[in-house]
Amino acid sequence: SKSRDEFQDRLSNVMELIRASDRYSNDGPCIKIFDDEAMSTPLGNFLDDVALIADIDVDESDANDGGRVVANLMTIHASKGMEFDAVFLVGNEEGTFPTQKAIGEGENSIELSEERRLCYVAMTRAKTHLIMTWRREVSYFTGAGLRTKEADRSRFLDILVSKQEGKPKREVVHNR
Repeated sequence: SKSRDEFQDRLSNVMELIRASDRYSNDGPCIKIFDDEAMSTPLGNFLDDVALIADIDVDESDANDGGRVVANLMTIHASKGMEFDAVFLVGNEEGTFPTQKAIGEGENSIELSEERRLCYVAMTRAKTHLIMTWRREVSYFTGAGLRTKEADRSRFLDILVSKQEGKPKREVVHNR
């Protein structure tokens, strides 16, 4: 923090977040151990509630950033109606975006169409730069602990790549 007042504001925000999360502490396990769609979790409920009340005023943060680079982390739903110079859309692998549930519903399902629409919403938030990433391996929890499996690039990203065929190739950076 640059000043004592800014530090106090940030500390106050963190303390409010802790107080808000306490309301969910006695509602059961925070993470689902079994794949039971009907089971909600305290962590999921808390994040849903926080996302609904998060008020991000981009114009105000741009005016007060003092030349600093500012990153806003948000859900796609929360980004509707906003625009940013750069958007990083991460997690573009099958089973993540689109979700395994939407994939299981079938190619022409409402769920998959909704996720395709959300991908479009996320991409159109970018004014000048859109960066979409995917992982080659995905880690997940099981009853036996942490596991890793190979991941396939999202069908949404595949559509964009296939549309680039025939156009001049752009440099692709692979980081391991």
